[in-house]
Amino acid sequence: ISYRSHGETAPRERVVDPLSIDVTGDGAYLLAQDVEKNAPRRYRLERIGRVEVLDEPARSAACAVPAVADSLRASGTAIELEIAPDKPVPAWSGIEQARPLADGSTRFTVRTSSLPWLYDHVLAAGGAMRIIAPADAREGLVSYARSL
Repeated sequence: ISYRSHGETAPRERVVDPLSIDVTGDGAYLLAQDVEKNAPRRYRLERIGRVEVLDEPARSAACAVPAVADSLRASGTAIELEIAPDKPVPAWSGIEQARPLADGSTRFTVRTSSLPWLYDHVLAAGGAMRIIAPADAREGLVSYARSL
């Protein structure tokens, strides 16, 4: 496939074995085995520019794809967020815990493999969501927002 990752200006060629399509509240994704990385990956459908079907599969029949939440728990960055009292906790894969606070807001931890993806969601919340920890993720959000 020809795929443009978040933040990249040009697509890059990748050899993948498609496994399934995952539709969530955030979008539709191709779940596939990345042959070069020998690892399962998610590719947002709207970022796939070109598809070329090869003559034979590139993976072994024993390929297994972990659930997205399991994959994020194993390799994603843990970020603690807080959302305003009148807003629901997002239904993202990778949310590990949500706990209500005395003021009616909710704190939750999410694991993500893409900080720019998370930053886009925090910014889109228009101040109703904020990053609590780690500090470098908060600083990264400020830098990311300034670059827009």
